[in-house]
Amino acid sequence: HAGVPGCGRAPPSGHRGSARLNGFSWRVSTSGGMRGDPGRDTNVSRPRTGPPANRRLHRLRGPASEECPGLPRPPLSDLVCTRLVDLGLARGTDAYRRFVVVTWYRSGSNYLRELLAAGPGVVAYSEVFSPKGPFWGGLRHAPWISPARARAERLRAPLEFLDRWVFRPQPRGTLAVGFKVMTPQLVEKPVPGLLERLRDDGRLRLVLLYRRNLYHQLVSSRLSHATLQTSARSRRAIERAQAAVVPFAPAPAECEAFFTSLTARLAWCRDALPRERTVEIAYEELGGDGLARVQDHIGVPRHDGTARVLRQRTRPVHEHVANHAALAAHFRGTRWAPFFAAEE
Repeated sequence: HAGVPGCGRAPPSGHRGSARLNGFSWRVSTSGGMRGDPGRDTNVSRPRTGPPANRRLHRLRGPASEECPGLPRPPLSDLVCTRLVDLGLARGTDAYRRFVVVTWYRSGSNYLRELLAAGPGVVAYSEVFSPKGPFWGGLRHAPWISPARARAERLRAPLEFLDRWVFRPQPRGTLAVGFKVMTPQLVEKPVPGLLERLRDDGRLRLVLLYRRNLYHQLVSSRLSHATLQTSARSRRAIERAQAAVVPFAPAPAECEAFFTSLTARLAWCRDALPRERTVEIAYEELGGDGLARVQDHIGVPRHDGTARVLRQRTRPVHEHVANHAALAAHFRGTRWAPFFAAEE
């Protein structure tokens, strides 16, 4: 469409075309806009017919997302560009950089993903291989596919799903497309062929994201399970969720098992991933030059992005951990002692 950035050449004035996708029949007119109704064609050049504007806009935005129903809607122009390319009504491109963030839970992956997505031309999906997903990380660049169908296609042929729905043509001007994968999807319950794709596909730039302070990561994990929050964009929502959370007291054996397990996972990732295509970034570095290093590695311009997600731990660790002092004393003099030093 004319005036929509990144959509390629506009069709001639008065042009009408039709397309069908996932049970929706579409008729497009440059004078009338774009609409779809299940199973029938719709002429959208008649401005006063059909469902209300908010329902037409919902259809344009695609199937409902299961991951973040409360997120603000992205700009309509971005959605239009993505939808037109997906429908084959505008020229897209797949000549972009490709990246994958390999990480563990509560390591700041949502924060990094939003920082990257804030840069121009970067599409950063969330956990597309999550057992409960796929999670696209919002509607702005999400493909036009229902969650149930996506799970079915992913189960049947995960690598074909990756190529068809993740690394698909995007609006022109897209510089990089990527997603994040959790280490259990490579180790305990591996996605068939995914690790081999990460190793062998020379087009993929890999980002190994980890957290230095594993004690803080353990506390963050316990808070996330207690509040059922994986990310939050409102300080009020965080405080409301944590208001009823009582301090917990992890046993020293639990802490040591957690520290040992994540240290072993990081070592495994370092051995399994090709070093020449992998950059390591600690969560604690994202406030410094960590983001710039990731952007340089992926091959996109540096951009001081901002993220809407907020840090979920708003109080000192010792206010959440009832036996914090006892844990610090227990691990004093061990390799894990630095994790507690900042809170003593």
